[in-house]
Amino acid sequence: HRQMETCKTQSVENEQNQNPHLIKQKQCNGRKNTMLQVHLTSSANVNTSVEQARHWYNFTDGNVYQLVVGVNLNFSNKVEQGIATWYTASLEQTRTVIEIKQVFSFPDSQKGIVQTIGTWIPSLGLVNSCPKCPIDFGPQNFEGNILTITSFDYAPYILKGKNCSSIKSIAGKSELPEIDPTCYTDIPVKMVIEGDAVYVGYLVELVDALANKLNFRYKIRYPKNIKEHKFGVGKDDNYTGLVGILKRKEAEIALASLTVTMDRAEIIDFSYPIDYYYKKLYLRMDAIMNKFETGTYTKSFSLTIWLVLVVQLGIFVVGQWIICSKLRQETPDMRKPDDITFILFACLCQQGAPNTPVSYSGRTVFMLWWVFSVIVYAHYTAMLTSRLTLNTEGPPFTTLKGAVENKEWEIGIMDGTPMLQMLQELHSR
Repeated sequence: HRQMETCKTQSVENEQNQNPHLIKQKQCNGRKNTMLQVHLTSSANVNTSVEQARHWYNFTDGNVYQLVVGVNLNFSNKVEQGIATWYTASLEQTRTVIEIKQVFSFPDSQKGIVQTIGTWIPSLGLVNSCPKCPIDFGPQNFEGNILTITSFDYAPYILKGKNCSSIKSIAGKSELPEIDPTCYTDIPVKMVIEGDAVYVGYLVELVDALANKLNFRYKIRYPKNIKEHKFGVGKDDNYTGLVGILKRKEAEIALASLTVTMDRAEIIDFSYPIDYYYKKLYLRMDAIMNKFETGTYTKSFSLTIWLVLVVQLGIFVVGQWIICSKLRQETPDMRKPDDITFILFACLCQQGAPNTPVSYSGRTVFMLWWVFSVIVYAHYTAMLTSRLTLNTEGPPFTTLKGAVENKEWEIGIMDGTPMLQMLQELHSR
């Protein structure tokens, strides 16, 4: 390894070996470079060497690869307890080929899995024994080993249910008074029951289908600390929630609808997407309820409609005054602009008038205004009734940027989700 000037070198002393040596971990810009530690061993000490390699691999968080080298080493299916993946390479001197195998160990079983990856031939390279099984894809048959799954109540994905298998049916009818979605009458064969806790939900059914396909058993354990009942955010070793549990290797699988982020993808593997959803802002009902205030009666019409009504009133007042002012048979009230304005405004409010035009031309204009007033009044009362009965208010923003810039509204984000980090990254850009 070539050491850069910008890198800091840390040394860790191996206290388990009689001849202590140093494991150098170079750290550049906050990230560790992958290095290799070699263990020379014999067939008699192979198990001890494997255990030491496993210890140092976990101690360095997988940043220092461990290589155990020896002659006539015999790796059996029985490996030390712990979450680990091993590769074994055996040289056949007569054929000058190397047979490569992958070993998987599980925390709740002393029986590991050994599967052949392929054979390395100098002239051909690596010949995969299973072309449809890519390297690092994992075993196709878990041979009944137990996987630990972590999660928390998150309907409809997973819920803690009840074991109802003891309930018997009478005359073909269940004794259950009603359908209970959390009640299990047929416990999945692959689920390992601890106490009386069973689990139901969409993701549980999906895992059970995988367990039957890949031949593994599983047990579901919720985090003991209620504060860990969240998806998990953080950096490096400070992850919380389900992501932190996977990081600390307390479980093999986290059963949740985790959003794929770059930070999470550095420490855990994601399955193929099985769910898609959109981010939305959810508003409290009382936050957008119609409130009785000064502008309640004016919001039934927009500003444009109010201006049109004022202009229409002015036009009819002028027209009525021009027609009636030249006719002597008209009453005095119909020859004054202020009186005409009051009478036409009373029509808008569906109020009676003491006098009406006498001439046919004046009555024609007055009739048109009266019909117009009836239509406007009916529409206004309908809109006002609707506003006072139904909630028609909406938020004063239509975009996320508008919501952030609005100082009168506060936005709450679910704890343990990457949403806050995503918003901070967008803001920094």
